[in-house]
Amino acid sequence: MSKDSYKDKYDMEDSMEPLKPGQVIRSDDPRLPINGTFPPEYASDKREAAINPGHYKDIVPGFEYFDIMDYLLVGWNGSQAAALANAYKYLFRLGKKDEVLQDLGKSLWYLERLKKDIKNNGKR
Repeated sequence: MSKDSYKDKYDMEDSMEPLKPGQVIRSDDPRLPINGTFPPEYASDKREAAINPGHYKDIVPGFEYFDIMDYLLVGWNGSQAAALANAYKYLFRLGKKDEVLQDLGKSLWYLERLKKDIKNNGKR
């Protein structure tokens, strides 16, 4: 891709419309958040809701979700850590975002994947 075509594709501020709530956009859209930043048209309450949704609040009073994950995942690495983190995630939000059985099913899927990985490769 030439430098000019890249510029034409991504440097479109003058012709772009702001994102609308719920709008579906392509993953290469330059209006997507980059490095934790959001477009200026997002109100601060929308930013807060996107970063810290209600279904992850008050898991353990006084602790942020990532603080809990940092503690629980000590000694786990790579995809095994990711599988365990996702299993915890669905258990922590059990019934707060989706149906209880749906969250349980998702957690079990990640635990089964973790079990298979440990069986085949050992704990990493």
